[in-house]
Amino acid sequence: MDDNSQVQFFNLTIYITTLSIDKKIKVGGNYDIGSVMLKLVEELGIPMDWSDHALWWPSKKKWLLQHRMSLDACGVQADSNLYFTPTHKVIKLQLPDLQYYDMRVDFSVTVFNAVMYLCNDLGIRHPEELSLMRISSNLNTSKHSNKKQSAATVTKKDSVNTTIKSMDSNKSSGSGIHDESDSINTSGQNQALTSSRLDTLNVSVVRPEALANSPLTPSQEILRTLFKNNSLSERIKRNSNWLDSSRSLMEQDIAEGDTVQLRFKYHNILQLNPKSDEIRINQLYEQIRWSMLTEDIDCTDEEMVQFAALQFHIHLLAKCGNKDGNLSNDNNDIDAALSDLQVSLEGAGKSLNTDNATIPELCDYLKHFKKQRFALKSFKKCYCVVKDMILAFYKHKDDVAGGQAIAKFSLKGCQVTPDVNVSKGKYMIKLLLPSDDDSGHLLLCETELQYAQWMAALRLASRNKTMADSSYDSEISSILAFLSMQRRKQAPVDIGLEMDVQPQDFVNGAFLKKYKPKQIAHMILEQRSSFAELSTVDAKLKFIRIWESLPGCTTTCFFVKFRNQRKEATEILGVTYNSIVRMDPHSFSILSTWRFSTMKSWNVNWEIRELQIEFDESTLSFACSMTDCKIIHEFIGGYIYLSMRKEGNQATDEELFHKLTGGWDNALQYHFSG
Repeated sequence: MDDNSQVQFFNLTIYITTLSIDKKIKVGGNYDIGSVMLKLVEELGIPMDWSDHALWWPSKKKWLLQHRMSLDACGVQADSNLYFTPTHKVIKLQLPDLQYYDMRVDFSVTVFNAVMYLCNDLGIRHPEELSLMRISSNLNTSKHSNKKQSAATVTKKDSVNTTIKSMDSNKSSGSGIHDESDSINTSGQNQALTSSRLDTLNVSVVRPEALANSPLTPSQEILRTLFKNNSLSERIKRNSNWLDSSRSLMEQDIAEGDTVQLRFKYHNILQLNPKSDEIRINQLYEQIRWSMLTEDIDCTDEEMVQFAALQFHIHLLAKCGNKDGNLSNDNNDIDAALSDLQVSLEGAGKSLNTDNATIPELCDYLKHFKKQRFALKSFKKCYCVVKDMILAFYKHKDDVAGGQAIAKFSLKGCQVTPDVNVSKGKYMIKLLLPSDDDSGHLLLCETELQYAQWMAALRLASRNKTMADSSYDSEISSILAFLSMQRRKQAPVDIGLEMDVQPQDFVNGAFLKKYKPKQIAHMILEQRSSFAELSTVDAKLKFIRIWESLPGCTTTCFFVKFRNQRKEATEILGVTYNSIVRMDPHSFSILSTWRFSTMKSWNVNWEIRELQIEFDESTLSFACSMTDCKIIHEFIGGYIYLSMRKEGNQATDEELFHKLTGGWDNALQYHFSG
């Protein structure tokens, strides 16, 4: 009694969103959150399942989820209006292939966890590569004028009459995009809905075959949204729409019924398995495809024709109901089994040749040029050797035994960019080393095989792998296959297929302005003859590989202001899978590069919203002009986290991800060994 006499009791008003009523209960400051919810439910006296409900504090924008914490510890007082609301709510989710689904999501967990649960329901592996984006129009649309609904809550009628999209077979094989009229009212079926049944709703409305084979063209309304305001400035501004992975949807003003986009955020894609990643491959393919059609991706005319021909080939296979192309099912099963075996042995292959003497080396005469400012391009023939991620240049082959190298470089953290024109016999490799300034090296090969071998070795080195890795041979084969695609066969074009080619479905607007529709159709059909035997999944993988070879395809750009710059000077900073780049705002060319492998410390000052990154030879300090610095901070930390992954089925380390991307209110500092 003595303890109770010292406790300050007060009336706490709680709004029950499921019943649309306010309820006052008498509590004390020493009451814990769990006791408050129990007292509330007992005084309501309504027999229903309240297990999915939790307390939400609208004015503070936070969930009260720690049931043993007292009201005093949380800062809750008599004037604190709380909501008692379900944690699971329905959102309209737009997938990378532009299809919409009504998905039930936990609004009380972090976005990172919400994406993991969504990807599990959708059958997408490696959810750490994806995240959620808000729709730009949602920022300015006030859907909830009522005070209680503005806090992302719903009334009893709204929560019971949850609409679920119907995956009708006719629509999924047609447009595949579901409008509001496509929803089915399930008010009668969900009257007795309990939290134990919430997780089954996602599975019941999602069909794997619809996710693995998307429609060719979405609705006209979606197309108008895609192609509206697609300037470079608008594309960069859209990167500010990424949601914070360390906060919940509710904390970021996402309300029930809002539309959010699920997208591949980090372009550091782990092993794509044709057998177990059919949905993941298709969704990534569709995201790249629409980025290309909306001119988010810069590519040459030759590359555009390859993209278009692969899309048309995939469209034809889907139209004919044949996913395997001209290959037999037996061959596909064998290829899939071999691919599975390669993935399972990937980790073991890395440790087979640990002895430096047994690590393979690649050596040959190449034409080399060290790029320098104001210097004429003059290639010199030299003997080049790559072994154990070390690149050495010699004047002659005989100099190798004496160790008389002109120069030696470590390939760790290097950047490799192809510069190929098969029709002109040009096989060049652009190599940017961590120890270089931003000029880089050019290596000119004489034959396709030589180019494929050196390109494969340098690509593996950029991923911190040697030629002893089991993927070296497959990398060579992939490069050779890519080169064969660029070599157009003079095969007879099927005139009957020209009517099926609708150029606007396969190429972007800039390409349509250059050529006539009949010319584009002929180019697409001519290019398709070089890979007509590819299956649907293989064609999508080929599409992804071409995209990965494009320079700058993995760069996410932001507008920033560097320290000690003029106030009006806004520059472009890009984040890639292994570096940070400074770009010219007019020409979009790279001015400076800082690689994660040379990073020493990383500080974020949340008070002035400025990032400071210390590298081996320089320090980079900048503030974001149009984006929350937390987004760039998360991109950097996310790519560092992804670089720590290993091949195979590795469990997601959620704690490490949040350590690298989460942040706190004060300055953060991470140290790396480099």
